[in-house]
Amino acid sequence: MNEPRQNSILCSIAYKLGKLSGAESIQDFDDAASKYKLPADPGLLDFGSYSTVETDIYELAVECAKETLSRLPAGKLRPDAVILTTNSFLESPQLRNHRMSELLIELDLGGAIPFCLSFSECANFHSALQIAISLLSQDQFDNILVITADKADSYGERITEYGVLSDGAASCIITGEIAQEAIEHSYRIQSLVQRSVPTPIGERNLASFVYNYRDVFNLSIDKGGIGFDDVTWAIHNNFFAPWQNALKQLLMVDESKVYFDNVHKFGHSFAADNLINLRELEKEQLIGGGNNIVLTSSGVGHFGSACLEKL
Repeated sequence: MNEPRQNSILCSIAYKLGKLSGAESIQDFDDAASKYKLPADPGLLDFGSYSTVETDIYELAVECAKETLSRLPAGKLRPDAVILTTNSFLESPQLRNHRMSELLIELDLGGAIPFCLSFSECANFHSALQIAISLLSQDQFDNILVITADKADSYGERITEYGVLSDGAASCIITGEIAQEAIEHSYRIQSLVQRSVPTPIGERNLASFVYNYRDVFNLSIDKGGIGFDDVTWAIHNNFFAPWQNALKQLLMVDESKVYFDNVHKFGHSFAADNLINLRELEKEQLIGGGNNIVLTSSGVGHFGSACLEKL
């Protein structure tokens, strides 16, 4: 595993959601709750709203990435590589390739090398982060645009045992440059830990999830060179309340630092959750220089955690 090089920087976060709707708009909510043995009252799940968008994932990715690029200093940090992560692939590989090419054209990033990855599901962002760090450490690229975008309609259902799926996209820049004076929020990537635990379909287990989730969380803190008391914010996927409570009880940080404030507002936007929640903390001016933020997520059998220091 490649460790972050000294100057691996994450900056210029943006996200895009669609129309927000409440639990009452989901057909067969009671059936889904019964299927997963969830409380029939959405309030007990911390379920308030979720996002739906009419565009496809590529249009959603473009809209989000344009905001990330617009916040960069003029003439600086132009991406020479783009990593798109999604599980909502178009059915035709040929059409998918054309749309990826269109994405680069719409972003005016002709010449940038595209990468597209999946399989880590809601932990796709950490996989993209690992690839970006590796490419930077080998001096193959200078600035990498990372985009994660997904839609629930590709899954066939919106309610799952762990959250309500919400259409959304998030993006950021991963760079090796230190000069970030013109960007309001930048973070040094102190550590990145990933773990793969192959999980058969239908055998997602809360106890196993919590154990592996806690383990990568603890390892990222240890590799980041900080203690549990030094964590300013612990940011996660936007899980339903039972999963939130299990983590709050077992993670070795103060419960007030475990951030789930946006679950009821936005739902679970797949791998975009970590960046969405980090951006919301930025907007609320709840992050200061020297703060330590841990981003942790999980997909089906995949876990990732990164420790960041606010510059």
